[in-house]
Amino acid sequence: MNSKKFKYVIAPEGCCVYLTPGRKYPVVGTYSDEPYIFIIIDDEGDKIYAVTNNCEHLSGKDWIIPPAHKYTLTINGTETFESDSFDDIINKVDTYNAKDINVIIES
Repeated sequence: MNSKKFKYVIAPEGCCVYLTPGRKYPVVGTYSDEPYIFIIIDDEGDKIYAVTNNCEHLSGKDWIIPPAHKYTLTINGTETFESDSFDDIINKVDTYNAKDINVIIES
């Protein structure tokens, strides 16, 4: 989904009882881009719609947005690939008969 601004959110202390403070929740979808409303699955298995700042599910607090990682892969010193998904990088390595790989992870 191209409109997704981040992949995970973390609930802060003081959130509603159906969320766990400090737990990382995957963003499973987007409801709206303006304002940005994202969808997560709460601890009870229910889909909830949330906003980044002043969220009612957090008693008016903000979601914690963990930093995204960027992976850069160089294969055999000649071909370079970038992705925000480690699985994409591993799949790319599997398609080559790579003898020399270098992966850089940036936060």
